Order: sequence, then C-alpha cells, then structure tokens
Amino acid sequence: MPIYLMTLLVKYKKGKSFLQREVKIVSKGENIGQLNKRATTIERVKQIVYGKNKYNDVLIVKIIDKKLIGYGVQD
Repeated sequence: MPIYLMTLLVKYKKGKSFLQREVKIVSKGENIGQLNKRATTIERVKQIVYGKNKYNDVLIVKIIDKKLIGYGVQD
C-alpha cells in the first residue's frame, strides 16, 4: 500500500466561524473519501490544527499536492 506526503486544505471550526488552513501530513489514503474515513489521519490533522486545545471536527476539503514517498504493509 503506497504512502504519500500530502498538502491538504482543511476546514475547521474556531469559535462560531469556520476557517480553512493548509496542512502537510503523511497518510496511506488515495483520495478525500479515504482520508476522511481513516481515523489516524483525522486525529493527526486535529492535533496539527488545534494543538493542545479541545478538538472539534475537521473536514479535509481538497488535496493540493500529493507525493509518493514509499510503500507500507497492507492494513
């Protein structure tokens, strides 16, 4: 299963407003649907966006850049 280094456009909530931010992450997902279903990927994105604050929901909107960096075991 291929492993990618991706730059993602992420939408998240801060207070009463919704914000967008670019995030770099490593994941095995190929498209937006697979990325939003992978729990580990979503947890990493939440940690990057919110830091030590209380986590809210995040949504991956767009894959800006995707680079193949290696292959991993099948999961």
